[in-house]
Amino acid sequence: MTLSARDRRALTIIGVGLVVVIASYLLFFAGGKYPAQPGVLPRSSSNGAAQQLPAQAPAAATAPLLIFTGRDPFLPLIQATTSPTPQPTVSPAGSPNSTPGSGSSISIGGHAVVLDSIFTVNGQPKAQVEVDGKVYTVAAGGSFAGNFKLVSISGSCGNFTYGDQSFTLCVSSNK
Repeated sequence: MTLSARDRRALTIIGVGLVVVIASYLLFFAGGKYPAQPGVLPRSSSNGAAQQLPAQAPAAATAPLLIFTGRDPFLPLIQATTSPTPQPTVSPAGSPNSTPGSGSSISIGGHAVVLDSIFTVNGQPKAQVEVDGKVYTVAAGGSFAGNFKLVSISGSCGNFTYGDQSFTLCVSSNK
């Protein structure tokens, strides 16, 4: 069947018109189903009111940002500070002793530790220990001066720990 020039022109116009209608539909009406692109303004509806876009979570909240750096996995992430806060000290009246206390002493972790005496209170042995000039009275198992602990008392000696270091001090017999 042969088409006349008039029929061909009519079919061409209808075909181009159909392509324009489909393209317009896809651009203007079907776009509401998909999330809005960043930087694109929302379209108005037929009554002039702005359309509401679906709520979107920020991209940072949906997926965590993974950073792989060279870090030793055996080191703690947060390291505790071991430096104690400075305490005001008051020296007694008179001349201070050149050596602290009267018992045996040790310097451990930058602290001067002296066992002054061991005594009993209500049947429980206790020790009087001096750390950096400050005196503590401690029972076996008690902690004092931050990281120090009196582990046990044996006769005139005390077994102590400072962190993970253990040491023993005895009361001097020449008082």
